[in-house]
Amino acid sequence: LRVSKPLLHPSWYVGDGLLLSPREALSWSVAFCRDLFGFWHQTGASIDCGMDGAVGLHRFLGDRGAHAVALRISSVFSSIALSSKEFPQAFDGAILGDAFVRQQRDTIKALCERSLGGSGSGITSMTIDSQLAVSFLLSLPIKIAFKVYQSSLPTAITKRDFLRVVALANIGVYAGEGKGGWETQKVFVSQCRNLASRARWWDILKFYEVEFDPSRFE
Repeated sequence: LRVSKPLLHPSWYVGDGLLLSPREALSWSVAFCRDLFGFWHQTGASIDCGMDGAVGLHRFLGDRGAHAVALRISSVFSSIALSSKEFPQAFDGAILGDAFVRQQRDTIKALCERSLGGSGSGITSMTIDSQLAVSFLLSLPIKIAFKVYQSSLPTAITKRDFLRVVALANIGVYAGEGKGGWETQKVFVSQCRNLASRARWWDILKFYEVEFDPSRFE
């Protein structure tokens, strides 16, 4: 008798299945919801209170690697704030706070690395989510986005996973020339196209067991 192993939805990432401490998760979630209700119905000091709940829950999730859930939390808070009569004050820099902005950026950066399937520390996932990767790259400041993107390439080349290199190069092309993309990065797009072309040849040479050094193709 063979018992089939249950499968998660194919679009789920490992990080989405992280087990959180029920007591802490419930405590932060209740505090966050309470603050949001106060933010919705009241004015003035309640805005700061709502931010405390958002920052606290966001930090709790981010510290435990549940970045996708953390992004949903920040989206919920943003939608509530946008619907509030206190909207102008809610998004004032002094109230929004650098802490929340930094946490949000770190969350998107982590999700971007996950979508690209790896970072400077190596390959973290065999699956590359091109659509999410492009979206997250364009959501980051351009210098950080370039750093995250470039860190995903060396390991793929070193491990001679050239189809992976093609996929990563195409992500760079889409990010550079897609609608709302890095329209001024024409040299970068050209480099990505050339990399994709070389990687296809590398994959053919690998298939026929031809010895070669990818760095000699520069």
